[in-house]
Amino acid sequence: MLDAQGISKKALDYFVTIHGDYAVWGFQIEEVTPSKDGKTWTVKCSFAPNPNLSKRFHYELVLDSGDGTILTVKRLRDSGSTVKRVT
Repeated sequence: MLDAQGISKKALDYFVTIHGDYAVWGFQIEEVTPSKDGKTWTVKCSFAPNPNLSKRFHYELVLDSGDGTILTVKRLRDSGSTVKRVT
């Protein structure tokens, strides 16, 4: 079972994999919350897609607390569209 630090690292790794090292400029974990049943974690985070933009992209991820598998990714404060990760 992963703790908040391990779950936060999984969230960062996801965005680095998708956008590359420089695409997640100023990555910031804003909130990490376990579910009441302890089976998942919700992570709210944000980053700027490059250092020249002041606009930050905000996301909410739900991860499995056992192995850190990302179950859902939702973009916040923009379109509100949800992407379900398929592994």
